[in-house]
Amino acid sequence: MHRPGALVRPHSISFATYDRMQEVLSPARLEIIKSLVGKGALAIHEVAQRAGREVEAVRDDITRLVNAGIIERDAECVRFDYDGIELS
Repeated sequence: MHRPGALVRPHSISFATYDRMQEVLSPARLEIIKSLVGKGALAIHEVAQRAGREVEAVRDDITRLVNAGIIERDAECVRFDYDGIELS
């Protein structure tokens, strides 16, 4: 049960096609997600360092993942509020 007014997160994310899933969850973006799993909120430069990539490239990929509803971003940090990714 959740408290009134609380945000209820979906437990899954769907893609219209397999091709769309591959486009959004590219290998580079999956590395970003892996770097966030279980870490809480991280600054974008820290995500880039963990992924071994340039900050600007990671920033672009983070924008794509945020727009797809996979990760969340605030003014300072990004986070992935799930335990991992499961394909079914």
